[in-house]
Amino acid sequence: MTPAELLDELMGKDRNVPVAEKAKHQESFKDANVCKAFLVGLCPHDLFPNTKSDLGPCPKAHDEHLRIKYETDPDRAYYEAKYERQLLADLESLISQIDQKIRRSMGRINAPLPELERPKEVTDRINQINDRISGLLKDAEVLGEQGRVDESEAMMNQVEKLKASRDDMMRTGESMLLEKEKKMKVCEVCGAMQSSTDTERRTVSHLEGKQHLGFLQVREKVEQLKAKFAAEEKPFVDRSKSREREADRRVRSRSRDRRDGRESRDSRDYRDRDRDRERDRGGRGRYDGRRDSRDHRDYRDRGDRRRSRSRSRSREHDRRRYR
Repeated sequence: MTPAELLDELMGKDRNVPVAEKAKHQESFKDANVCKAFLVGLCPHDLFPNTKSDLGPCPKAHDEHLRIKYETDPDRAYYEAKYERQLLADLESLISQIDQKIRRSMGRINAPLPELERPKEVTDRINQINDRISGLLKDAEVLGEQGRVDESEAMMNQVEKLKASRDDMMRTGESMLLEKEKKMKVCEVCGAMQSSTDTERRTVSHLEGKQHLGFLQVREKVEQLKAKFAAEEKPFVDRSKSREREADRRVRSRSRDRRDGRESRDSRDYRDRDRDRERDRGGRGRYDGRRDSRDHRDYRDRGDRRRSRSRSRSREHDRRRYR
């Protein structure tokens, strides 16, 4: 035995492999600290970095070496179905949360607006106009008391103009707030609030953003997995329905056989009763016929004997007379 063979036998053939590499070879993709979603191709923690929906780093290991082990495992189909079903449950939970957010946002947009607060600059300007109107009204009243009617009417005209300007300012401020609120819309994929007046560039930027693309991937993956599992379960459902139909057919067949058996027995019983009645009638007829035949023979025999005795007595009488 060579020295190398002796070392292989004592220390193993991987004696020269670094410790870290050796430990990696001993790890299994089935370990609890390995991310199964990463193995089947989509870990949600990788989808939303630096966005409002960021889930943070995945607490489990993402290791390409373990993914290769998983992909080459002879029982991969079993583990793939198991891990994908778990992934589907996690992704559906994520979609449920974002759909709740979308419904809340849509509710706010479609709900009647409460009393809106005006911008401070608009409120200040309205207050100034009100103060000016109050001052002019007092001056107009004083001028009227002094008999200076023309000047008083001129001030009242200024008051009316200021009131009209104030009312326009109040309506404009409210409509601007209302328009701003009602022009918002909600992305039905990721739940982000957008302005309906956004430019095409801003719209494209949103559609290409990490949050939108991440939730788009999640929704597409969910639909893909649902379709896959439905296709896999359909043969089992078909076979189950086939077995149910076969069982129903056997039950109906047994019921039909029992019914036919009863009808057959009833028919045989009916025929047997007919034969018995016929036999009884036929037996009595033959007996009566035999009895009538015997009576007739007896009567004929008795008549023959009487005639024979009568002839004997006549011959005897004749012999006696002629002696």
